[in-house]
Amino acid sequence: MNILTHCCKQRTLWLVVTSLLVGAMLGLLTFTDWAEGLRVLDGTPISTAPAEDAAMPAIHMFIAPFIKEFVLIGVPLAIALFMGRLYKKLIVKR
Repeated sequence: MNILTHCCKQRTLWLVVTSLLVGAMLGLLTFTDWAEGLRVLDGTPISTAPAEDAAMPAIHMFIAPFIKEFVLIGVPLAIALFMGRLYKKLIVKR
């Protein structure tokens, strides 16, 4: 049981801080001109409600969830792993 509780608070803190930072960055990304450009097509705003005549291509229906999961899970995971390894090299080895 010791192996489960070893550094549990520290690992949880890294995970929470990383997730909050990524969430804040993604939240702030919605206010950029780039995001606004994605919401406008040929000068006309794209509504958030799905239009009946513009059906989403089938390939997008399968790929979009995987991209979303990669961004929301993979990016914080990679950042947390990088920060953990950097912490080990700089702080723990001293």
